Amino acid sequence: MAGSSVFKDDIAGRPVLGSAVPDPGDVYAWDTQHDFWRPRASVGLSILDYGAVGDGATDSGAAINSALAAAATYGVRKVFAPAGTYILEVPLVPQSDTWLCGAGWHSTIFKIKGGNTNINAIDTTANIYRARLSDFQLDCNKANNNANGMGIKGWYDHSQFEWIWIKNCEREAIYLCPGDGYADTGYPADNAFNTRVENIEIEDSNIGLRFTSKATDFWWGPRINIGADTTDLYVTSWGSPALFRDCWFNGNPVNNIHLPAAGANVTFDGCVIENSQEHNILITEPDYLTADHEASISIVGGYIKNGNSDAGAFDAVHLEGDATGPWAMVFVNISGVTFMNDVNTPRYGVYLSHVKKATINGNVMDVFGTDYFFVTGSLSSDIVIQG
Repeated sequence: MAGSSVFKDDIAGRPVLGSAVPDPGDVYAWDTQHDFWRPRASVGLSILDYGAVGDGATDSGAAINSALAAAATYGVRKVFAPAGTYILEVPLVPQSDTWLCGAGWHSTIFKIKGGNTNINAIDTTANIYRARLSDFQLDCNKANNNANGMGIKGWYDHSQFEWIWIKNCEREAIYLCPGDGYADTGYPADNAFNTRVENIEIEDSNIGLRFTSKATDFWWGPRINIGADTTDLYVTSWGSPALFRDCWFNGNPVNNIHLPAAGANVTFDGCVIENSQEHNILITEPDYLTADHEASISIVGGYIKNGNSDAGAFDAVHLEGDATGPWAMVFVNISGVTFMNDVNTPRYGVYLSHVKKATINGNVMDVFGTDYFFVTGSLSSDIVIQG
């Protein structure tokens, strides 16, 4: 233990390490090496200390929340969830400056209790700063619930999610910075900055990742694998600066990526985007956008493949700016991408409409006979297409 410490009072006749009389709310661990009790703050809390039971049957959500709240109160950084299946009768509520850590996503499982309506596995309406979630599985158990249910929902700033497997979600697997659509009132209106999401597995959700313009400067990836039913990635409002690196968008969704109003800057770097029913990437701009909210879309490296599985008039990449207002889709860069198709041929490899500036070069267009490019609408001279 660094620094000087003072022994005061005792527990069961044995000394306590600390600078004050023990608080009844503290949790202490016996230090066999030094022969005294010490606050668990130095080693983290266990959810078992607060009554959680990982037997797959006992309601444990309230107990886990008690551990998280105690960690925040007593300045404990880490809350550990040992291997087991913990039933959630209420959503887990993370705290700022705490780390909820499991024993691995195959070992520590948080599962929503059957018979619930609109229960999310992890949900908070507070502003959460510098939180960390890692090494566990979230099972939203949609087959045994009445409706809805998400994996992670809330507002997170300078936080980190990693090594989490999310499955069986009636709605979103991860929905950050809510505030548009559904009944998303009550969440912070502030922008959240610099949260990183990496090493995530999403299986069988309606929407994989969803966020709004309030999720600013977020880093997504590497190694995010999303298999969703409707959309792998859905960005609402006017979007946000965001980087997706080494992500795999798959399953058989309607669109792998759908940004119905994606302004600001969105970059896809080295991603695999495949097996959509309609467009692999669909990005459009509504007419309310102003020059301050113009889109900058960059797709660099990776693969775009096997879209248009419904065999309709759908494109691998469909980018459509505002036809009536100011230039909305301003900067488009598509380079170093391999377009492949061995199932259904898309209508076009890249469809551009009402785009001001675009550079498309250095791509491999192996899409079996489809027209590679379609460019229409009010265009400037700053369109460079070199294959």
